[in-house]
Amino acid sequence: IGRWASIARATLSRVTSSTVAPYEEPTLISPFQNKAAGALRVVCGSGGDAEFACGLSAPKTRGIPVKEGHVYTFSIYSRAAATTRPVYLDIRWYGLNGQEISRAGETNWTNTTSGWTRGSVTDTAPVNCFFMVPTIRIQGSANTEVHYFDAAQVEESSLGATTFAEARGITITLKAT
Repeated sequence: IGRWASIARATLSRVTSSTVAPYEEPTLISPFQNKAAGALRVVCGSGGDAEFACGLSAPKTRGIPVKEGHVYTFSIYSRAAATTRPVYLDIRWYGLNGQEISRAGETNWTNTTSGWTRGSVTDTAPVNCFFMVPTIRIQGSANTEVHYFDAAQVEESSLGATTFAEARGITITLKAT
């Protein structure tokens, strides 16, 4: 599912709005639904916490490029299908050759079954850091338990994220002459 992959006891898949309504930002002047094609569905395995990350398999090519000394916030919305759990976010920092330098330190919140809740972690990229890998851990999850994640965002900030702003794209066509 994109660059998200399981670290431990998590099976990831994409779900459409017929399964769970996508996150919708209510604080914008003109509320809109997340236009991405669905949310991330995590089915937990047995034997402990479920954990997954974005770019962990190859931080140099799949991680998120950063600048040392800059402050970054990783945030994401979550909801539980049936059982609420503490959800932990962390940022792993990597050097130029893909070696792990340090971790931000986990922050957590408990998701709900009634709607989307947001968690975030903010940290400063350490010296000699070139890439970050956001990680998510669902604590104490049971076998086949389902959790959803949507509207993941990484931003360079000094105060941290406040709302989700969908990324915009532009299509460019180049013509050789």
